[in-house]
Amino acid sequence: MHGWISGKFSGSAAPRTLLRFLSGSLLLCLFLFAALAAQAQDIGSIERVNGTVSITAAGGPSRAAEAAGRLQDGDLIATGTDGEVLIKMKDNALFALRANTQFRLAEYKFDNQASDSSITNLIKGAVRSVSGLIAKAQPARVRLTTPTATIGIRGTDYEVMVVEQDSADGRAGTYNLVNDGATSLQLANGQNLEVTREQTGFAPAQFVEGVTRLLIFRERPNFFRGGIFDNVLVQMAAQLVTDRAQQELQRRLPIPSIPGIGNPFDFFNKK
Repeated sequence: MHGWISGKFSGSAAPRTLLRFLSGSLLLCLFLFAALAAQAQDIGSIERVNGTVSITAAGGPSRAAEAAGRLQDGDLIATGTDGEVLIKMKDNALFALRANTQFRLAEYKFDNQASDSSITNLIKGAVRSVSGLIAKAQPARVRLTTPTATIGIRGTDYEVMVVEQDSADGRAGTYNLVNDGATSLQLANGQNLEVTREQTGFAPAQFVEGVTRLLIFRERPNFFRGGIFDNVLVQMAAQLVTDRAQQELQRRLPIPSIPGIGNPFDFFNKK
């Protein structure tokens, strides 16, 4: 040991060399820790993007959305007049944002625990969503808020639109269309209304004396229009359901490998 110190790090250079070695190691460790921490904070990703779409981190700069780009808690996603984007969260929830939309991932936690939660804010515009694993396991902890209402999600395919001004198409407020499943439309005063399949709930921006505050429309409002990623969203949602069913079946009934074929599930998945 003495020979190594005196041979390689002898003299006054030894402390400085050792210090540089330790400093470099510390910096490397800090870099790796920061990278792992950043990765741990990823809560979703951009699956598809078209036109002008930006992402603004909480307290940070804005950047252009790119396919496979990562999302973090607090991100604000904004689409331009020509922009649409499809987002997939860690729990497999899907969000397709329409043009002229501002949507914030306000609070998201997914660890397959009772504390999992998903809170999103639709500030303006429109979004279609298929709920994920959090809504299945902890439905009370999944909600989407708008300027006029809070929408509770209970395992469903739904759309929400914020109409900012009265027009010939309808009054200003929040419109909640359910394609499949059910949602709960709630006001700040606690009044709520269940919206089921093929119904549209409405929470007005301004209340009118003598008029019911929450309404149900039996017909789809004309201003609800499909987006360019709707078909992809439906296909992805169906595939995720199939994948989960296969995983659950394999968990309950392990399938042995067949000589020359392997796992039968892998064989059929290639078809």
